Amino acid sequence: MKYFLKQLFLVLFTTIFLVACAKNEVKFENNDTLTNRYWKVIEIRGDKAVAFDNQREAHIILDNENKIIGSDSCNRIFGSYKLDGNKIDFSHLASTRMACMKGMTQAHNFSTAFAYVKSYKIEKNSLYFLDENEKVILKFVSVNLN
Repeated sequence: MKYFLKQLFLVLFTTIFLVACAKNEVKFENNDTLTNRYWKVIEIRGDKAVAFDNQREAHIILDNENKIIGSDSCNRIFGSYKLDGNKIDFSHLASTRMACMKGMTQAHNFSTAFAYVKSYKIEKNSLYFLDENEKVILKFVSVNLN
């Protein structure tokens, strides 16, 4: 009986350990992931994104719990997202309401672009948010923060 209990404990412990260590990231063929990466905005509706002195750069981070956080280069943004294959839907997006010395138009264009995003694709280190006609609305590049 002791041997059986030891074996049962070992199986349970191993199962719990493996489940706890499992990642819920969205994986792609080229081993890129959508979640838990710092995505720096480099293009907004065809216009190059600009980083302004003494302001955060525009970026997003999508976590495994379907939350989005980031910055529009002036204000912090946050909300939720839902995935269905390569379809992505943003909801409950909100932001702080600070006035910045520069880049208010870019910040507005970035924040409002999410309403038009219907899908995404990842190619190497780049993330593209696409509209219903598969036109690029936002383009990001992955930045390693280590």
